[in-house]
Amino acid sequence: MQPRHGRPGTRVVFIGKELQWVSAVRFGDAMADWEPVTVIDGQGKPHVLEIHSTVPNAATTAKPTLATPFGEITVPMPFAVAPRITGFHPARGWQGTTVTIEGQNFTGVTAVRFAGRLANFSVTAATQIRAVVPPGVTDGAIAVSHEESGASGESFIVAGPGPIIDSLDSWLGAPGDSIVIRGVNFKPVADVWFGNVRAGFTVVADTQLKATVPHAASGKITLASALGQASTGKFFVITRAPVITSMSPAVVAPGMKVTLRGVNFRQVTAVHVGAARASGQSTPSPQQLDFTVPANATSGLVKVINPFGFGMSEAALTVTRAPVIESFDPPLTGPAKWVTLRGANFTGATRVLLGSMAVRFAVTAPTQIRVELPLNAATGTLTVQNTFGSGTTIEMLTIIGNGPYITSFEPATGVTGTKVKLHGRNLDLATVVEFGGVKAAAFTVPASTQLSVTVPLDAQSGPVKLLSLLGDFSSAENFFLPPRLAKPKKLEAKPGDEVEFAGRNFLGLESLRIGG
Repeated sequence: MQPRHGRPGTRVVFIGKELQWVSAVRFGDAMADWEPVTVIDGQGKPHVLEIHSTVPNAATTAKPTLATPFGEITVPMPFAVAPRITGFHPARGWQGTTVTIEGQNFTGVTAVRFAGRLANFSVTAATQIRAVVPPGVTDGAIAVSHEESGASGESFIVAGPGPIIDSLDSWLGAPGDSIVIRGVNFKPVADVWFGNVRAGFTVVADTQLKATVPHAASGKITLASALGQASTGKFFVITRAPVITSMSPAVVAPGMKVTLRGVNFRQVTAVHVGAARASGQSTPSPQQLDFTVPANATSGLVKVINPFGFGMSEAALTVTRAPVIESFDPPLTGPAKWVTLRGANFTGATRVLLGSMAVRFAVTAPTQIRVELPLNAATGTLTVQNTFGSGTTIEMLTIIGNGPYITSFEPATGVTGTKVKLHGRNLDLATVVEFGGVKAAAFTVPASTQLSVTVPLDAQSGPVKLLSLLGDFSSAENFFLPPRLAKPKKLEAKPGDEVEFAGRNFLGLESLRIGG
């Protein structure tokens, strides 16, 4: 195996005998893109003595394995994959701040640098490093290294030494509520103030602090330590009265449930929609209130009352006598089938449309309609009409034929040997599965809604296609395989020259780098 270390994208050559039996190559648990190199002996017999493989993005340091029908070949020596940083937190800090670095291939790391300065660190797992920000550091990337190196895509920002407030989980609350404050440099914090009133608090981590709202007037929150202080840019609102921050749904019919979110929904004594008082209210939590729209309600603002005051919605709740469609089932079906609509105000429905086509229907309850689809049904939205108006679905009802139909597949990317699971309808009717025009050797159909297939050798990026006696179907989404470059015809060029690269799987190509 050469080379023995590298980063994702490195071309690795495995040399051996009778490698034509190889069906998959793995670096750790990650399957790799590969191709055999065939030679013809003096008797005209083909032999595969080399496998050329590309280190995949998810590769981990391990002994690579090559799968064959007779068992796996494990290479005697490990391939060391360059460490990769996927993230770190906190993103800001000061000398002495402990930073957790997340990524892969950290086993064996010998150095961690912040903007080029060596830092003390410990490798807590193959996917995690805890490092201490060194003295004199400036803004810059974090780098980790062993035989190979890797750097963060984002810079670590030097901030401090005093506390810095980034965000609050909520900007309003009642005395006694717990508020989470996020930022950096919280460990030395000695005091927390709401306006000019000191509050109780607990430092959860250097990046998180939990404070208890005191009995005080609304005001800015200030954190103070011996190294400095920080205040919020806007006021924190302290109130015991209800506050409505959101309302769902915005259009309802009498009898439907409405969910309010906000704060101080304890001890609610009344809920009004316009001038009508609502009933059937419940408070699953102090931040949520559910109520039923009363029969005599008309469109208007929602008002919630408790012993400390009241809160009003910013927008009016629209109450309508026109049909309201909340859902339909199934979302995907064929002609001459039944679809069930659920919602409100269905009594007295005069017409149901699929797209612009009128369809037969039966009102089975004030909240339910059964729709019979015609033989010439086509994909479209569903509309219910009555004398007060109409209601239309946001999503379309998808009409499919009798042949196989793919709704989704996973994963969306892979290499030769990757197992792909297709979801859809009538998948048991498929006779052939193709990836970019290349036929898969075999597949299994556990159910008519699920099909499992292995990506074939020489597959190309493109739609997944199913062939059947009742017609062919191609997926709306593409399945992507790693791009593969052939040797360019021109081996040298000067800046500004046009160079043509041949290869495969260029669909969806995002970048091409020459050298660095």
